[in-house]
Amino acid sequence: MAPRRDHLHAVAARHGGHGHDRGARNKGRRQCRWNEARGRGVVDGRCGPDHRIRWAGRGLVMDAERKKEEGHMPTVLITGANSGIGLEFARQYAARGWAVIAANRSPFKPADYAQLGYDATEIRYDAQDDKKAAELALRLKGRPIDVVILNAGISEETEAAPEEVTAESFERSMMVNTYAPLHLAALLEDNLKMGEAKLLVGVSSLAADTGRYDVPRQFAYRASKAALNQMWRNLAVEWKDWGCTCITLRPGRVRTRMTGYAGDLSVEQAVSGMIGVLDRATPEDNGAFIWHGTELA
Repeated sequence: MAPRRDHLHAVAARHGGHGHDRGARNKGRRQCRWNEARGRGVVDGRCGPDHRIRWAGRGLVMDAERKKEEGHMPTVLITGANSGIGLEFARQYAARGWAVIAANRSPFKPADYAQLGYDATEIRYDAQDDKKAAELALRLKGRPIDVVILNAGISEETEAAPEEVTAESFERSMMVNTYAPLHLAALLEDNLKMGEAKLLVGVSSLAADTGRYDVPRQFAYRASKAALNQMWRNLAVEWKDWGCTCITLRPGRVRTRMTGYAGDLSVEQAVSGMIGVLDRATPEDNGAFIWHGTELA
């Protein structure tokens, strides 16, 4: 499937001054200046797609400062936010003025937590412990959450040949990478319903791309991430009636501890790109597995 660029521009045309009144156009100009001051959504001195969707009201991204003024702070929950990709998600959303809920098995380093500001909350969570998931959901009962990013995952026995794959490792991979995200998503369904964006995100992998992947081994990891993608497609059908958009993202090959710090992208680049995809997501992306705005198999 091609990127959603044409759709985004069509939305912008419908809302960006063609047939709209002068107030709407002025609102767009004000928002353009707001974005330009912050280095967002401006291309060659003009407002880019991020701006158009932001004020047209069709995209799932939200203007944090405007929402604060209206009494609602945009909120994101991130699992595995104490390191790597999860920590960078927390940093970048906090820098945008969002409230961050970090669901971590191990606590933040004090310096990392301090960067997230007063609107950050850390809750202990273990993807292998249903009791911890239930405690997290109970603590958040009644709190609107706009975006849930289920990022926590493991990669074990990556070099194991078929005859070397163990049942224990395979089961653990499926538990952490597949079952746990589904279980926590189900527990947070009411929180997402109360939020505005209603965006459920699973962090997947190139290893889950059944149409393009040609690297051997990684049996348990590949199976667990492919299963995650299929579950998200199921959730997309289950929850579409109340407006939830369920998507999985491929970060790219990122320099993190999981990859041995070998990769093409820094965590800052990878997360910035993924947030850009989320900024432009619409209900038409429901059920998609996306990399750089393009849907994968």
